Amino acid sequence: MLFRVVRPMKREGSRFQVYVRRIPVDVRSKLVGRTLHFPVGDTTRAVKVSPQTQSIRFSLRTDDPAEVKARNAAADQYLERILGAFRDDAATSLTNSQATALAGRLYRAWVGGEGRERTMAVEQGPDRQMRPVPHDPMDDAAHLEATLNRLVRIESIGKHEMDKPREKRKPYDLDNPPQPDEEPDVAVLEIHLGRLVDRLLLAEGIRRVEAASRGLVLRAFWLALRDALEARLRNAQGDYSPDSKAERFPVWTSPARPAAAPPVLEGDSLTGLVEDWWKEAKAAGRKPSTYESYRNTMPKLVAILKHDDASRVSPKDIVRFKDVRIENGVSPKTIKDSDLAGLKTVFGWAV
Repeated sequence: MLFRVVRPMKREGSRFQVYVRRIPVDVRSKLVGRTLHFPVGDTTRAVKVSPQTQSIRFSLRTDDPAEVKARNAAADQYLERILGAFRDDAATSLTNSQATALAGRLYRAWVGGEGRERTMAVEQGPDRQMRPVPHDPMDDAAHLEATLNRLVRIESIGKHEMDKPREKRKPYDLDNPPQPDEEPDVAVLEIHLGRLVDRLLLAEGIRRVEAASRGLVLRAFWLALRDALEARLRNAQGDYSPDSKAERFPVWTSPARPAAAPPVLEGDSLTGLVEDWWKEAKAAGRKPSTYESYRNTMPKLVAILKHDDASRVSPKDIVRFKDVRIENGVSPKTIKDSDLAGLKTVFGWAV
């Protein structure tokens, strides 16, 4: 029942709002050295987590209230997936359909990359000031494209052909591209595409995948990039006809997670939680009047929900509880300072 509300902040000297969220202690050490790519409108902001970084902080690049709210929510959803991925160390298994769907995102981004942006990474120093970090070539779209173009051409034209002097190679025929003379080697693909795969997997809340799934994703990315670069070549030649290959990618569906451990509140009654909380709260010096207030609130919640199972309570249930109390004539101040404060304290202690 505890809700973390992340609100944008105003930076002195700028009209733009700033996204700020403290990194939870349990995952901070795991994130050190990693660069996270937050969505900011139609672009991304790369934030490198240093050993001194306590909070994620970057400009949302807008002062429009509606856009600020949307960008703040998108950034927070992205970070939630990242945190979830680093808290769950189990390797994920992907199907070929899921690997292809993920590659489809790369394909669409690359085909529409004429107006590509270059990301800039920043990190927070000991003085809480944000500074640019040395340029990472993997964040430079032009550099990455050149590398991937070479990789795709090696596999499409053939390694033996690429070993010849440039003037003796067969020309690359866009209308009749040669088929690969061998399957792409996973080790080679890992060198060129591994970090890109990791970035897109992490954005979906997946820290690592099983070895077999890794091979599926790497090959799917290679095929998608080969098709995407051919589409870019067609565009360069003035051909912007409908792209039939874009339809081959399925819709992404998140993989099924392993069964999670039973929730902390499994089998506990709502009224029982109050009594268990009081055993510790009493020893900590909390007043009996506080206990009586919380003990009176919980039966009212049970009466509205028509059950006494703590594990079945949802955020919507608490909103409904508040609405019913208001309809019954209870003042908003009483609901806030007594009812909701008691529920927040007890549920927070239980979690």
